[in-house]
Amino acid sequence: MVAAAFQGSPKAAHFATIVKLARVLMLAPLIIIIGFGRSRHLPTDAPPVPLLPWFVVGVIAFVVLGSIVPVSPDARHIAGTTTGVLFTIALAALGLSTHLQSVTARGYKPLVVGAGAWVFIASFALACVAAARALGWL
Repeated sequence: MVAAAFQGSPKAAHFATIVKLARVLMLAPLIIIIGFGRSRHLPTDAPPVPLLPWFVVGVIAFVVLGSIVPVSPDARHIAGTTTGVLFTIALAALGLSTHLQSVTARGYKPLVVGAGAWVFIASFALACVAAARALGWL
């Protein structure tokens, strides 16, 4: 979504980045809710499971730290480049470790859920862009 927005204008790119970050920030409460829900259904003899994965704790910590401590433009550029490279590697690893046979063995339901999530996210992004244009932000 962000890459597509950069094709439009710098304003659209900045707005798309804000929308993406807002979606990411909504993940932390969702993960906490899911963690509580799943922990209630674990057997009593099961090993304890952390409520939040460590990467979520790290993301929240960096958001707070980045809001409090001023970061130089050079450090932001290096962090942005590093993030892009690591994200690309992670997505490539995910794709390379996914076998078509294991996807098709699960049936059509996971594909329907994935397609539904894709439609929801695309619609949400489109609604945000339309609202931004209506308000004169783009």
